[in-house]
Amino acid sequence: MKFLIKLILLISIIIFTGCGGEKKIVKNEEQNPLITGEKVIIYNVDLDKLLNTSDIYKKLHEFPFISEEANLDFKGHFPIEFYQSFNYPIRAKELRNVDFWKLRMYPYSLDIIYVKPIWLEDFKYASNDLFEDICYTFNLSKKEQYILDWWIRNGGVLWVESGIYATGFENINKDGTINIKAITHRILNLVSNLHFIQYPVSTITYISHKKSLTATTRETIIFNNLKSNLPIFNEIHHLEIKLKYPIQTFFYIPKNKGAIQDKYGRNIVNIINYGKGKIIFLFPFEYTDAYKDGELLRWRLIQYIYSHTESPEKGRKVPKIKYKKKNSKKRDSKNYSI
Repeated sequence: MKFLIKLILLISIIIFTGCGGEKKIVKNEEQNPLITGEKVIIYNVDLDKLLNTSDIYKKLHEFPFISEEANLDFKGHFPIEFYQSFNYPIRAKELRNVDFWKLRMYPYSLDIIYVKPIWLEDFKYASNDLFEDICYTFNLSKKEQYILDWWIRNGGVLWVESGIYATGFENINKDGTINIKAITHRILNLVSNLHFIQYPVSTITYISHKKSLTATTRETIIFNNLKSNLPIFNEIHHLEIKLKYPIQTFFYIPKNKGAIQDKYGRNIVNIINYGKGKIIFLFPFEYTDAYKDGELLRWRLIQYIYSHTESPEKGRKVPKIKYKKKNSKKRDSKNYSI
């Protein structure tokens, strides 16, 4: 009898313990993150957007910073306050992408139309008028050329940062080297006796020393001892061009009061009044070199354009950018302050 009572008690204890343990395990499943997993929310915060700087540096990859090469990591040489002072959009478009029929209806939808250097194989010679040649190169009809001329006269700005580039593939010798003489002769035939509308045009041709298509060494042309007739460009002292191709020819207008002249008196930057608008001629100067003034030149040109060109928009604030250069032999972002 005692054995039977003990057996019943033992079975009751086992059943009770088992039920309690199962309940405990279920409770642990609800609370233990290792079993059930934990819901984690991750917020992706862009530091540039948080600091409101992304849009500022984006300007350094748009007009007037046009180049044959992508400079995706270029963030300028000046303090962020310098770029923040440009708080208005630059309405510019490359000539090849302009809708001239829309421009005729809405002439103030663009402030600047620009032209970059042209490959020799793409250049279409139509006449001695370089304006017409460039227009035909980009397949503009006579009517579109008329609209472009009309648009400039009524306050638009045509930015010609142009020339003719030869890759070397245009004429190759039997031994695989570049026929520099033949290509140069071909270019000179195209650019002789040119004028741009009514302005005579001269050219400067630079010939690289590399004779092979596989050569990668680049040569740099430095422009020092620059002079300016406009105070806004007084800080422009050193500019450079990198010869990326065997032959590069650049256009300039000699018989005009140039904005910037080199030590030989050549107008390497021209600003020409054309009706109410302007025509700007300049060489495709590099702007990523911290020891040269290529970036500052482009900002100054934009500042000049928006300060001296009529605009229908009332109340547009034209930024006055001032900075002072600290005494230092190096020319980097630390040398400038607003």
